[in-house]
Amino acid sequence: MLDNKMSTKLLKWVVSAGSVAAFGLMSANTTLAQQRYPPNIVLLSPRAGDVLTPGDQVTIQWSIDTSSDSDLTGCEQEIYLSTDKGKTIATRLTPEFAFSVTSYTLTVPNLPSKKAMIIMGFGCEGGTSAFESQYPQRQSVFRIKKAPAGLEDVKVASARATTGSSGREVNLKWESSVGNVDHFEVQMSSDRGAHFQTVYIASGQSYTWRVPEELTGEFTFRIIAHKGDGTSIASLMAPVLGLE
Repeated sequence: MLDNKMSTKLLKWVVSAGSVAAFGLMSANTTLAQQRYPPNIVLLSPRAGDVLTPGDQVTIQWSIDTSSDSDLTGCEQEIYLSTDKGKTIATRLTPEFAFSVTSYTLTVPNLPSKKAMIIMGFGCEGGTSAFESQYPQRQSVFRIKKAPAGLEDVKVASARATTGSSGREVNLKWESSVGNVDHFEVQMSSDRGAHFQTVYIASGQSYTWRVPEELTGEFTFRIIAHKGDGTSIASLMAPVLGLE
């Protein structure tokens, strides 16, 4: 027969083991729920039939519907634009931002289209589950008008990778209709536009980026025109380059 002290220890062990088992079951259920039911994202604006003008600022707004037991810590979002009703992606509009964000102020790009559509991206690379989902917002097809006269714009004209005597290089050229430019900021991303870092400050409209020896993978670039009055205008992201 067990004495009182031994009975108490045994009871504590049983409770502890039961708690661990319950926690493990709860974590497994949460993981399973997220894998089977990733959040649903619904665009609120722009709405179907809206007409947007390049250069204007508009608010992209959406709702995120997810199960109450989902743990979205570490998840991220991004926004893409399709100009052919979702058949292809024309450009990535945003860098990566947190899972809790539900609105973004966008400068309408100079990409005229009668069948423009937002595609939301939502992904989790860690935490209790891992998934990557895209949400084409086909219920909200809108128009982007032709650019108005005098629109100030900057765009990457070419991004070409070469290998020369000095190693690997990316030759960048851009076009700008921005007035009163103080300087151009050249930014590079090594994760397909999720994050950018500045690699050069230019006064002209071209730059040769000498690729560090240790860097390989996929890279994209954008140019920001900084005006003398303190405002700035950013280009869309250049096509992704693969560098071995």
